[in-house]
Amino acid sequence: MVLMQLHPLTRYLAYQLYHARIMLGTLSREGGEEEVHAFRVALRRVRSLVKLYLKHILPFPAELKSAVRGTNTLRELDVLIGSLTPAEYPQTVKALKRMRREHLETLLRSDFAETTRKVLLEYCNDLCNANPPLPAEKLLRRIEGHFTASLEVYRSISVQTRQKELHRLRIDFKNARYGFEFLRDEGIGEEDAKIAECKKIQNALGAVQDGYNQIEWLKKLYKHQPCEETKRLLKERKQGLKKLKAASRLG
Repeated sequence: MVLMQLHPLTRYLAYQLYHARIMLGTLSREGGEEEVHAFRVALRRVRSLVKLYLKHILPFPAELKSAVRGTNTLRELDVLIGSLTPAEYPQTVKALKRMRREHLETLLRSDFAETTRKVLLEYCNDLCNANPPLPAEKLLRRIEGHFTASLEVYRSISVQTRQKELHRLRIDFKNARYGFEFLRDEGIGEEDAKIAECKKIQNALGAVQDGYNQIEWLKKLYKHQPCEETKRLLKERKQGLKKLKAASRLG
C-alpha cells in the first residue's frame, strides 16, 4: 500500500516499525548506547499508541514485547554507567561495562535479531493492510481522556503509594507523551505544554525506578566482585533513593 494512502496513525506506526528495523541492524553491528535507546524508543512508541488506540484491533505482538525486555538490561546498565565518573569509580565502571558487553554478546548469539526483524515486518504489513480509519476527533479525545485520568491519579499520590503503582503511573504518562507527540508530528494537534508536563512527571517517577534498578545491579556486582568503591557507591545510591522516593510522592 502506498504510504500516502495510509491513515495518519497507520503511517506513523509504519515509520516507527521501519525505524526499529533499521536500528536493530545497527544495534547488531555496533551495540552502542544510542543504538539501543533508539531501537527501544521506536518500539515503545508503537506499543504506547497501540495500547491507546488499537489494542482490540491489532494487539502489540508478544515477540516485540520480548524484544524490549531483552534490551532492558542493556538500557539499565547504560543509565547506571552514564551516571558515574570513571575517575571516581574506575573498578566499578570497568566491571559494569564488562557485564554489559557480556549481556549484549549473549543476546546477539540468540535468535533475537532474526526473530525480531521478522515480526517487525509482519506486524507492519498487518497494520498497513488493516489501515484503521480513526478520525482525528477520536484520536484527540482518546489521548485527552487518558492524560486527564493520569493527572488525577498523580495528584492523589501520597507516602502510602506503592512503588508498583508509581511505576505503572510513569508508563501512563509515557503513553500520554507519545500520544501527544504523534498528534503533533502528524499535524493533528499542538500540545507542547502537555508534552512538557508528561516529560517532567515521567522523569521524576523514572528516577525512582532507575534508583531501584541501579541498586540491584550494584548489589549483584558487589556480591560477585566485592570492592570498597562499589560498596561506597551502593551506600550513596541507597541514600539517594530515599530522597527520590520522598520527592516523587509530593504529587
